Amino acid sequence: MRKGFTKAWRKELDSDLWLMPPIYHRVWYCLRQKVQHQKFLFPTNRTYGIWVLSGQRITSYQEIAEWCKWSEWGREKLPNKKTIKTVLDYLKQEGMIDVEGNAKGTLISIVKWDTYNNADGLKSNGEVTVSGHKKRMLKNEKKKEELKPKPIVVKHDVVEVIDFLNSTTGAKYKSSTKATATIITARLKEGFTVDDLKSVITKKSKEWLGGDMAQYLRPSTLFAPKNFEGYLNKPDSTQSSNKQNEGGLINYSCT
Repeated sequence: MRKGFTKAWRKELDSDLWLMPPIYHRVWYCLRQKVQHQKFLFPTNRTYGIWVLSGQRITSYQEIAEWCKWSEWGREKLPNKKTIKTVLDYLKQEGMIDVEGNAKGTLISIVKWDTYNNADGLKSNGEVTVSGHKKRMLKNEKKKEELKPKPIVVKHDVVEVIDFLNSTTGAKYKSSTKATATIITARLKEGFTVDDLKSVITKKSKEWLGGDMAQYLRPSTLFAPKNFEGYLNKPDSTQSSNKQNEGGLINYSCT
């Protein structure tokens, strides 16, 4: 049996929890005693573990039921998992715990753990709050996202885009220029295709060539993150004009 203690406040006797059926207080008491008092690496069947922080515990409804069983007239009484879930939902609603479920089990976090773990004058074992744990979980999810396979970008894709830009606009950009190759590669890694980049070149060339905006027919503008998707999804000005003419509008042009 682990040594140590947690606080039990007298004001709990005046709380709404004390007015609930005994199993509610029994679960609450067991959770406070069973959570980690210091950071612990929970083992998994993969190459990595899960850090469980002070005031937290990875468990299951069945395990909690086992903690809270009792003997009545020589017969063992074991609460069912539905009852345990009902109690946990109540404790969560009251802001006493946080519950997060995943494939590894149910993560229980005692809210304001320092209130129950900290003796007056002693340093807190609770180093990280529940919100801090959530931030770490989001960071882990981001890492998983980064590990997903990315579209393969090969050098000839960059060459093809730049050759198309030069032939369309008459420019002389080089695919070997680092800044140019980087911005094209970034869009391709986001899942856009070579044809998407060519489409933007075609659309903006029709719109800008021969005017003051022609100077912006360059990779740094056409393929910039803040511009590219908007350019790609903007209707072709030539097609829009033709549709208006077909609808009976007169297209006046100066000769």
